[in-house]
Amino acid sequence: MEKKKRNIVEWAMHYRQIIIMVVCCLIAFGIYSLPNMRKDEFWSKFKHGVQNFKAQLPSNVLALQVNDDFGDTSSLLITMATEAILDDDADKYSVYFPEAVIKFKQLSYNEASSPIEVRLSNTNEKVLTGDAEKVMEIMKAMPELTLVRTNFNEPQATTMIRLKEDEAARLGITNATIETTLAMRYGSGMSIANVWEGDHQVPIVLKSNRSDHSNTDDLLNEQIPVAGGLKTVPLRQVADLVPSTQYGQIVRRNGVPTIAYLLVFEGTEKESQRVLDIEKE
Repeated sequence: MEKKKRNIVEWAMHYRQIIIMVVCCLIAFGIYSLPNMRKDEFWSKFKHGVQNFKAQLPSNVLALQVNDDFGDTSSLLITMATEAILDDDADKYSVYFPEAVIKFKQLSYNEASSPIEVRLSNTNEKVLTGDAEKVMEIMKAMPELTLVRTNFNEPQATTMIRLKEDEAARLGITNATIETTLAMRYGSGMSIANVWEGDHQVPIVLKSNRSDHSNTDDLLNEQIPVAGGLKTVPLRQVADLVPSTQYGQIVRRNGVPTIAYLLVFEGTEKESQRVLDIEKE
């Protein structure tokens, strides 16, 4: 055994240049692999999604599915015979799905996805939304504009929780207490682990069984902790529910509410050639 070890050491010393080169290559490979591990996981997940998506499409259609951090973006790459077909399909399918915004874009190096933005800013949100509706009517009346929308999204039916100040003060309940409690029970959940199905990562989320679907009675019966969590009271005892409407999101620039209109021009001409028409209106 001792003789074998001595022979190995002698061989390594004799070919020390080769040994040093191999060790340097292994170290370089390890250093290069560290920042690329997440990239490899991304591409494996990306290829898995593309393969599953392609199986649902007819032949001769090239599909590409891309999900951003919010999981709400997807694309299709389709070859068409002429540009006229693109214009016809844009009118037909722009409002085909009520819960999605369908936009046809010819592959070219244009300036931006929404090259024209009209922004309105006001510290008073009621005045801002009122003026925004007037501008929206003017833009929708222009035939060369399609998919006129704002970054506030559409108004949505919501339920406002109005705290009973006297009752809540006696129990030591604040708006922050109710907000934190309901956010844990009606939010997207808490990620506790991840499992892998081949190359696809699936998160395990802990959340309430009413987080995806509930009614006003479920909300009023939610138990709110008091006395440091030793006891609970139903929400109906310390708050009332008021129906309301809210925009999908409220965007602020430098702290001021700002509505931006995202415009898409009809046809395949360059958008920069039609800016003057918008300025005249």
